[in-house]
Amino acid sequence: MATHEESGFVDELWAIIAEELSHLRDKNRMMHALFMGELERDRMKLWAKQLFLLTRTGPRFLSAIHSNCDNFEVASWLVQNLYEEYGEMSEGRDHPSLCRNFGRALGMTVEQLEAGPILDCTRRFIDYAFEVTRTKHYVEALAAIGIALEGVSARGAPMVGEALKHHYRMSPKDIEFFTAHCEMDVDHSAKTLALIVKHADTPEIRSRVKRAVKEMTEKTIEWSVAVSDLVMAQEPESGFARPAATRDRDGVRPAADGR
Repeated sequence: MATHEESGFVDELWAIIAEELSHLRDKNRMMHALFMGELERDRMKLWAKQLFLLTRTGPRFLSAIHSNCDNFEVASWLVQNLYEEYGEMSEGRDHPSLCRNFGRALGMTVEQLEAGPILDCTRRFIDYAFEVTRTKHYVEALAAIGIALEGVSARGAPMVGEALKHHYRMSPKDIEFFTAHCEMDVDHSAKTLALIVKHADTPEIRSRVKRAVKEMTEKTIEWSVAVSDLVMAQEPESGFARPAATRDRDGVRPAADGR
């Protein structure tokens, strides 16, 4: 049973995420349009590409934490987490494959998804996640990925899946990335949280964990809003158009898997 101090620490972590997410609805115009059924399918394609390129790289964040982790219990959980991220080695069940199904529902081929282009905001987010997972203490890095990044995904995915089903008549297979992601991320977050509470056993490391969760949540929201702005700046029927000021800030590059 968790002590009063441990329960308070958990509440603080979720409060950090909730506070950051409370401002997201007003900032993310794409999600607002999606939930209202007003987002054109053509506009979704750029979002789907960035989601796929990020998802394809995601398991390597866990690998980076594992390579720097000298605690057997935590390292074992990371291996199990990776195994599940890769669909327990069942073809078509890994997260990137589920994300491809969403892209196909929008009329894209696998080749189009994998070709990108990757936006600078997506590249910056991937680079930030690698910096955290390669350089921070394993408990901090685990909190950033397992609590902040997966926690944000777990909260948003059900609403996205429901909107796609209700407004766009997408099938369970089309939206499985969002439904499976939600279920798996909730489970992963719970197990990860128990390990973080156990191993963040000093005031200093708990302070660093809270900072890591706050910063990763901020970066996740920053990426989400940047993609939203670029999606909404497109001409739905004619490719990719956006103001010059936005182009300067968030250019595009050929797709890559990260460093």
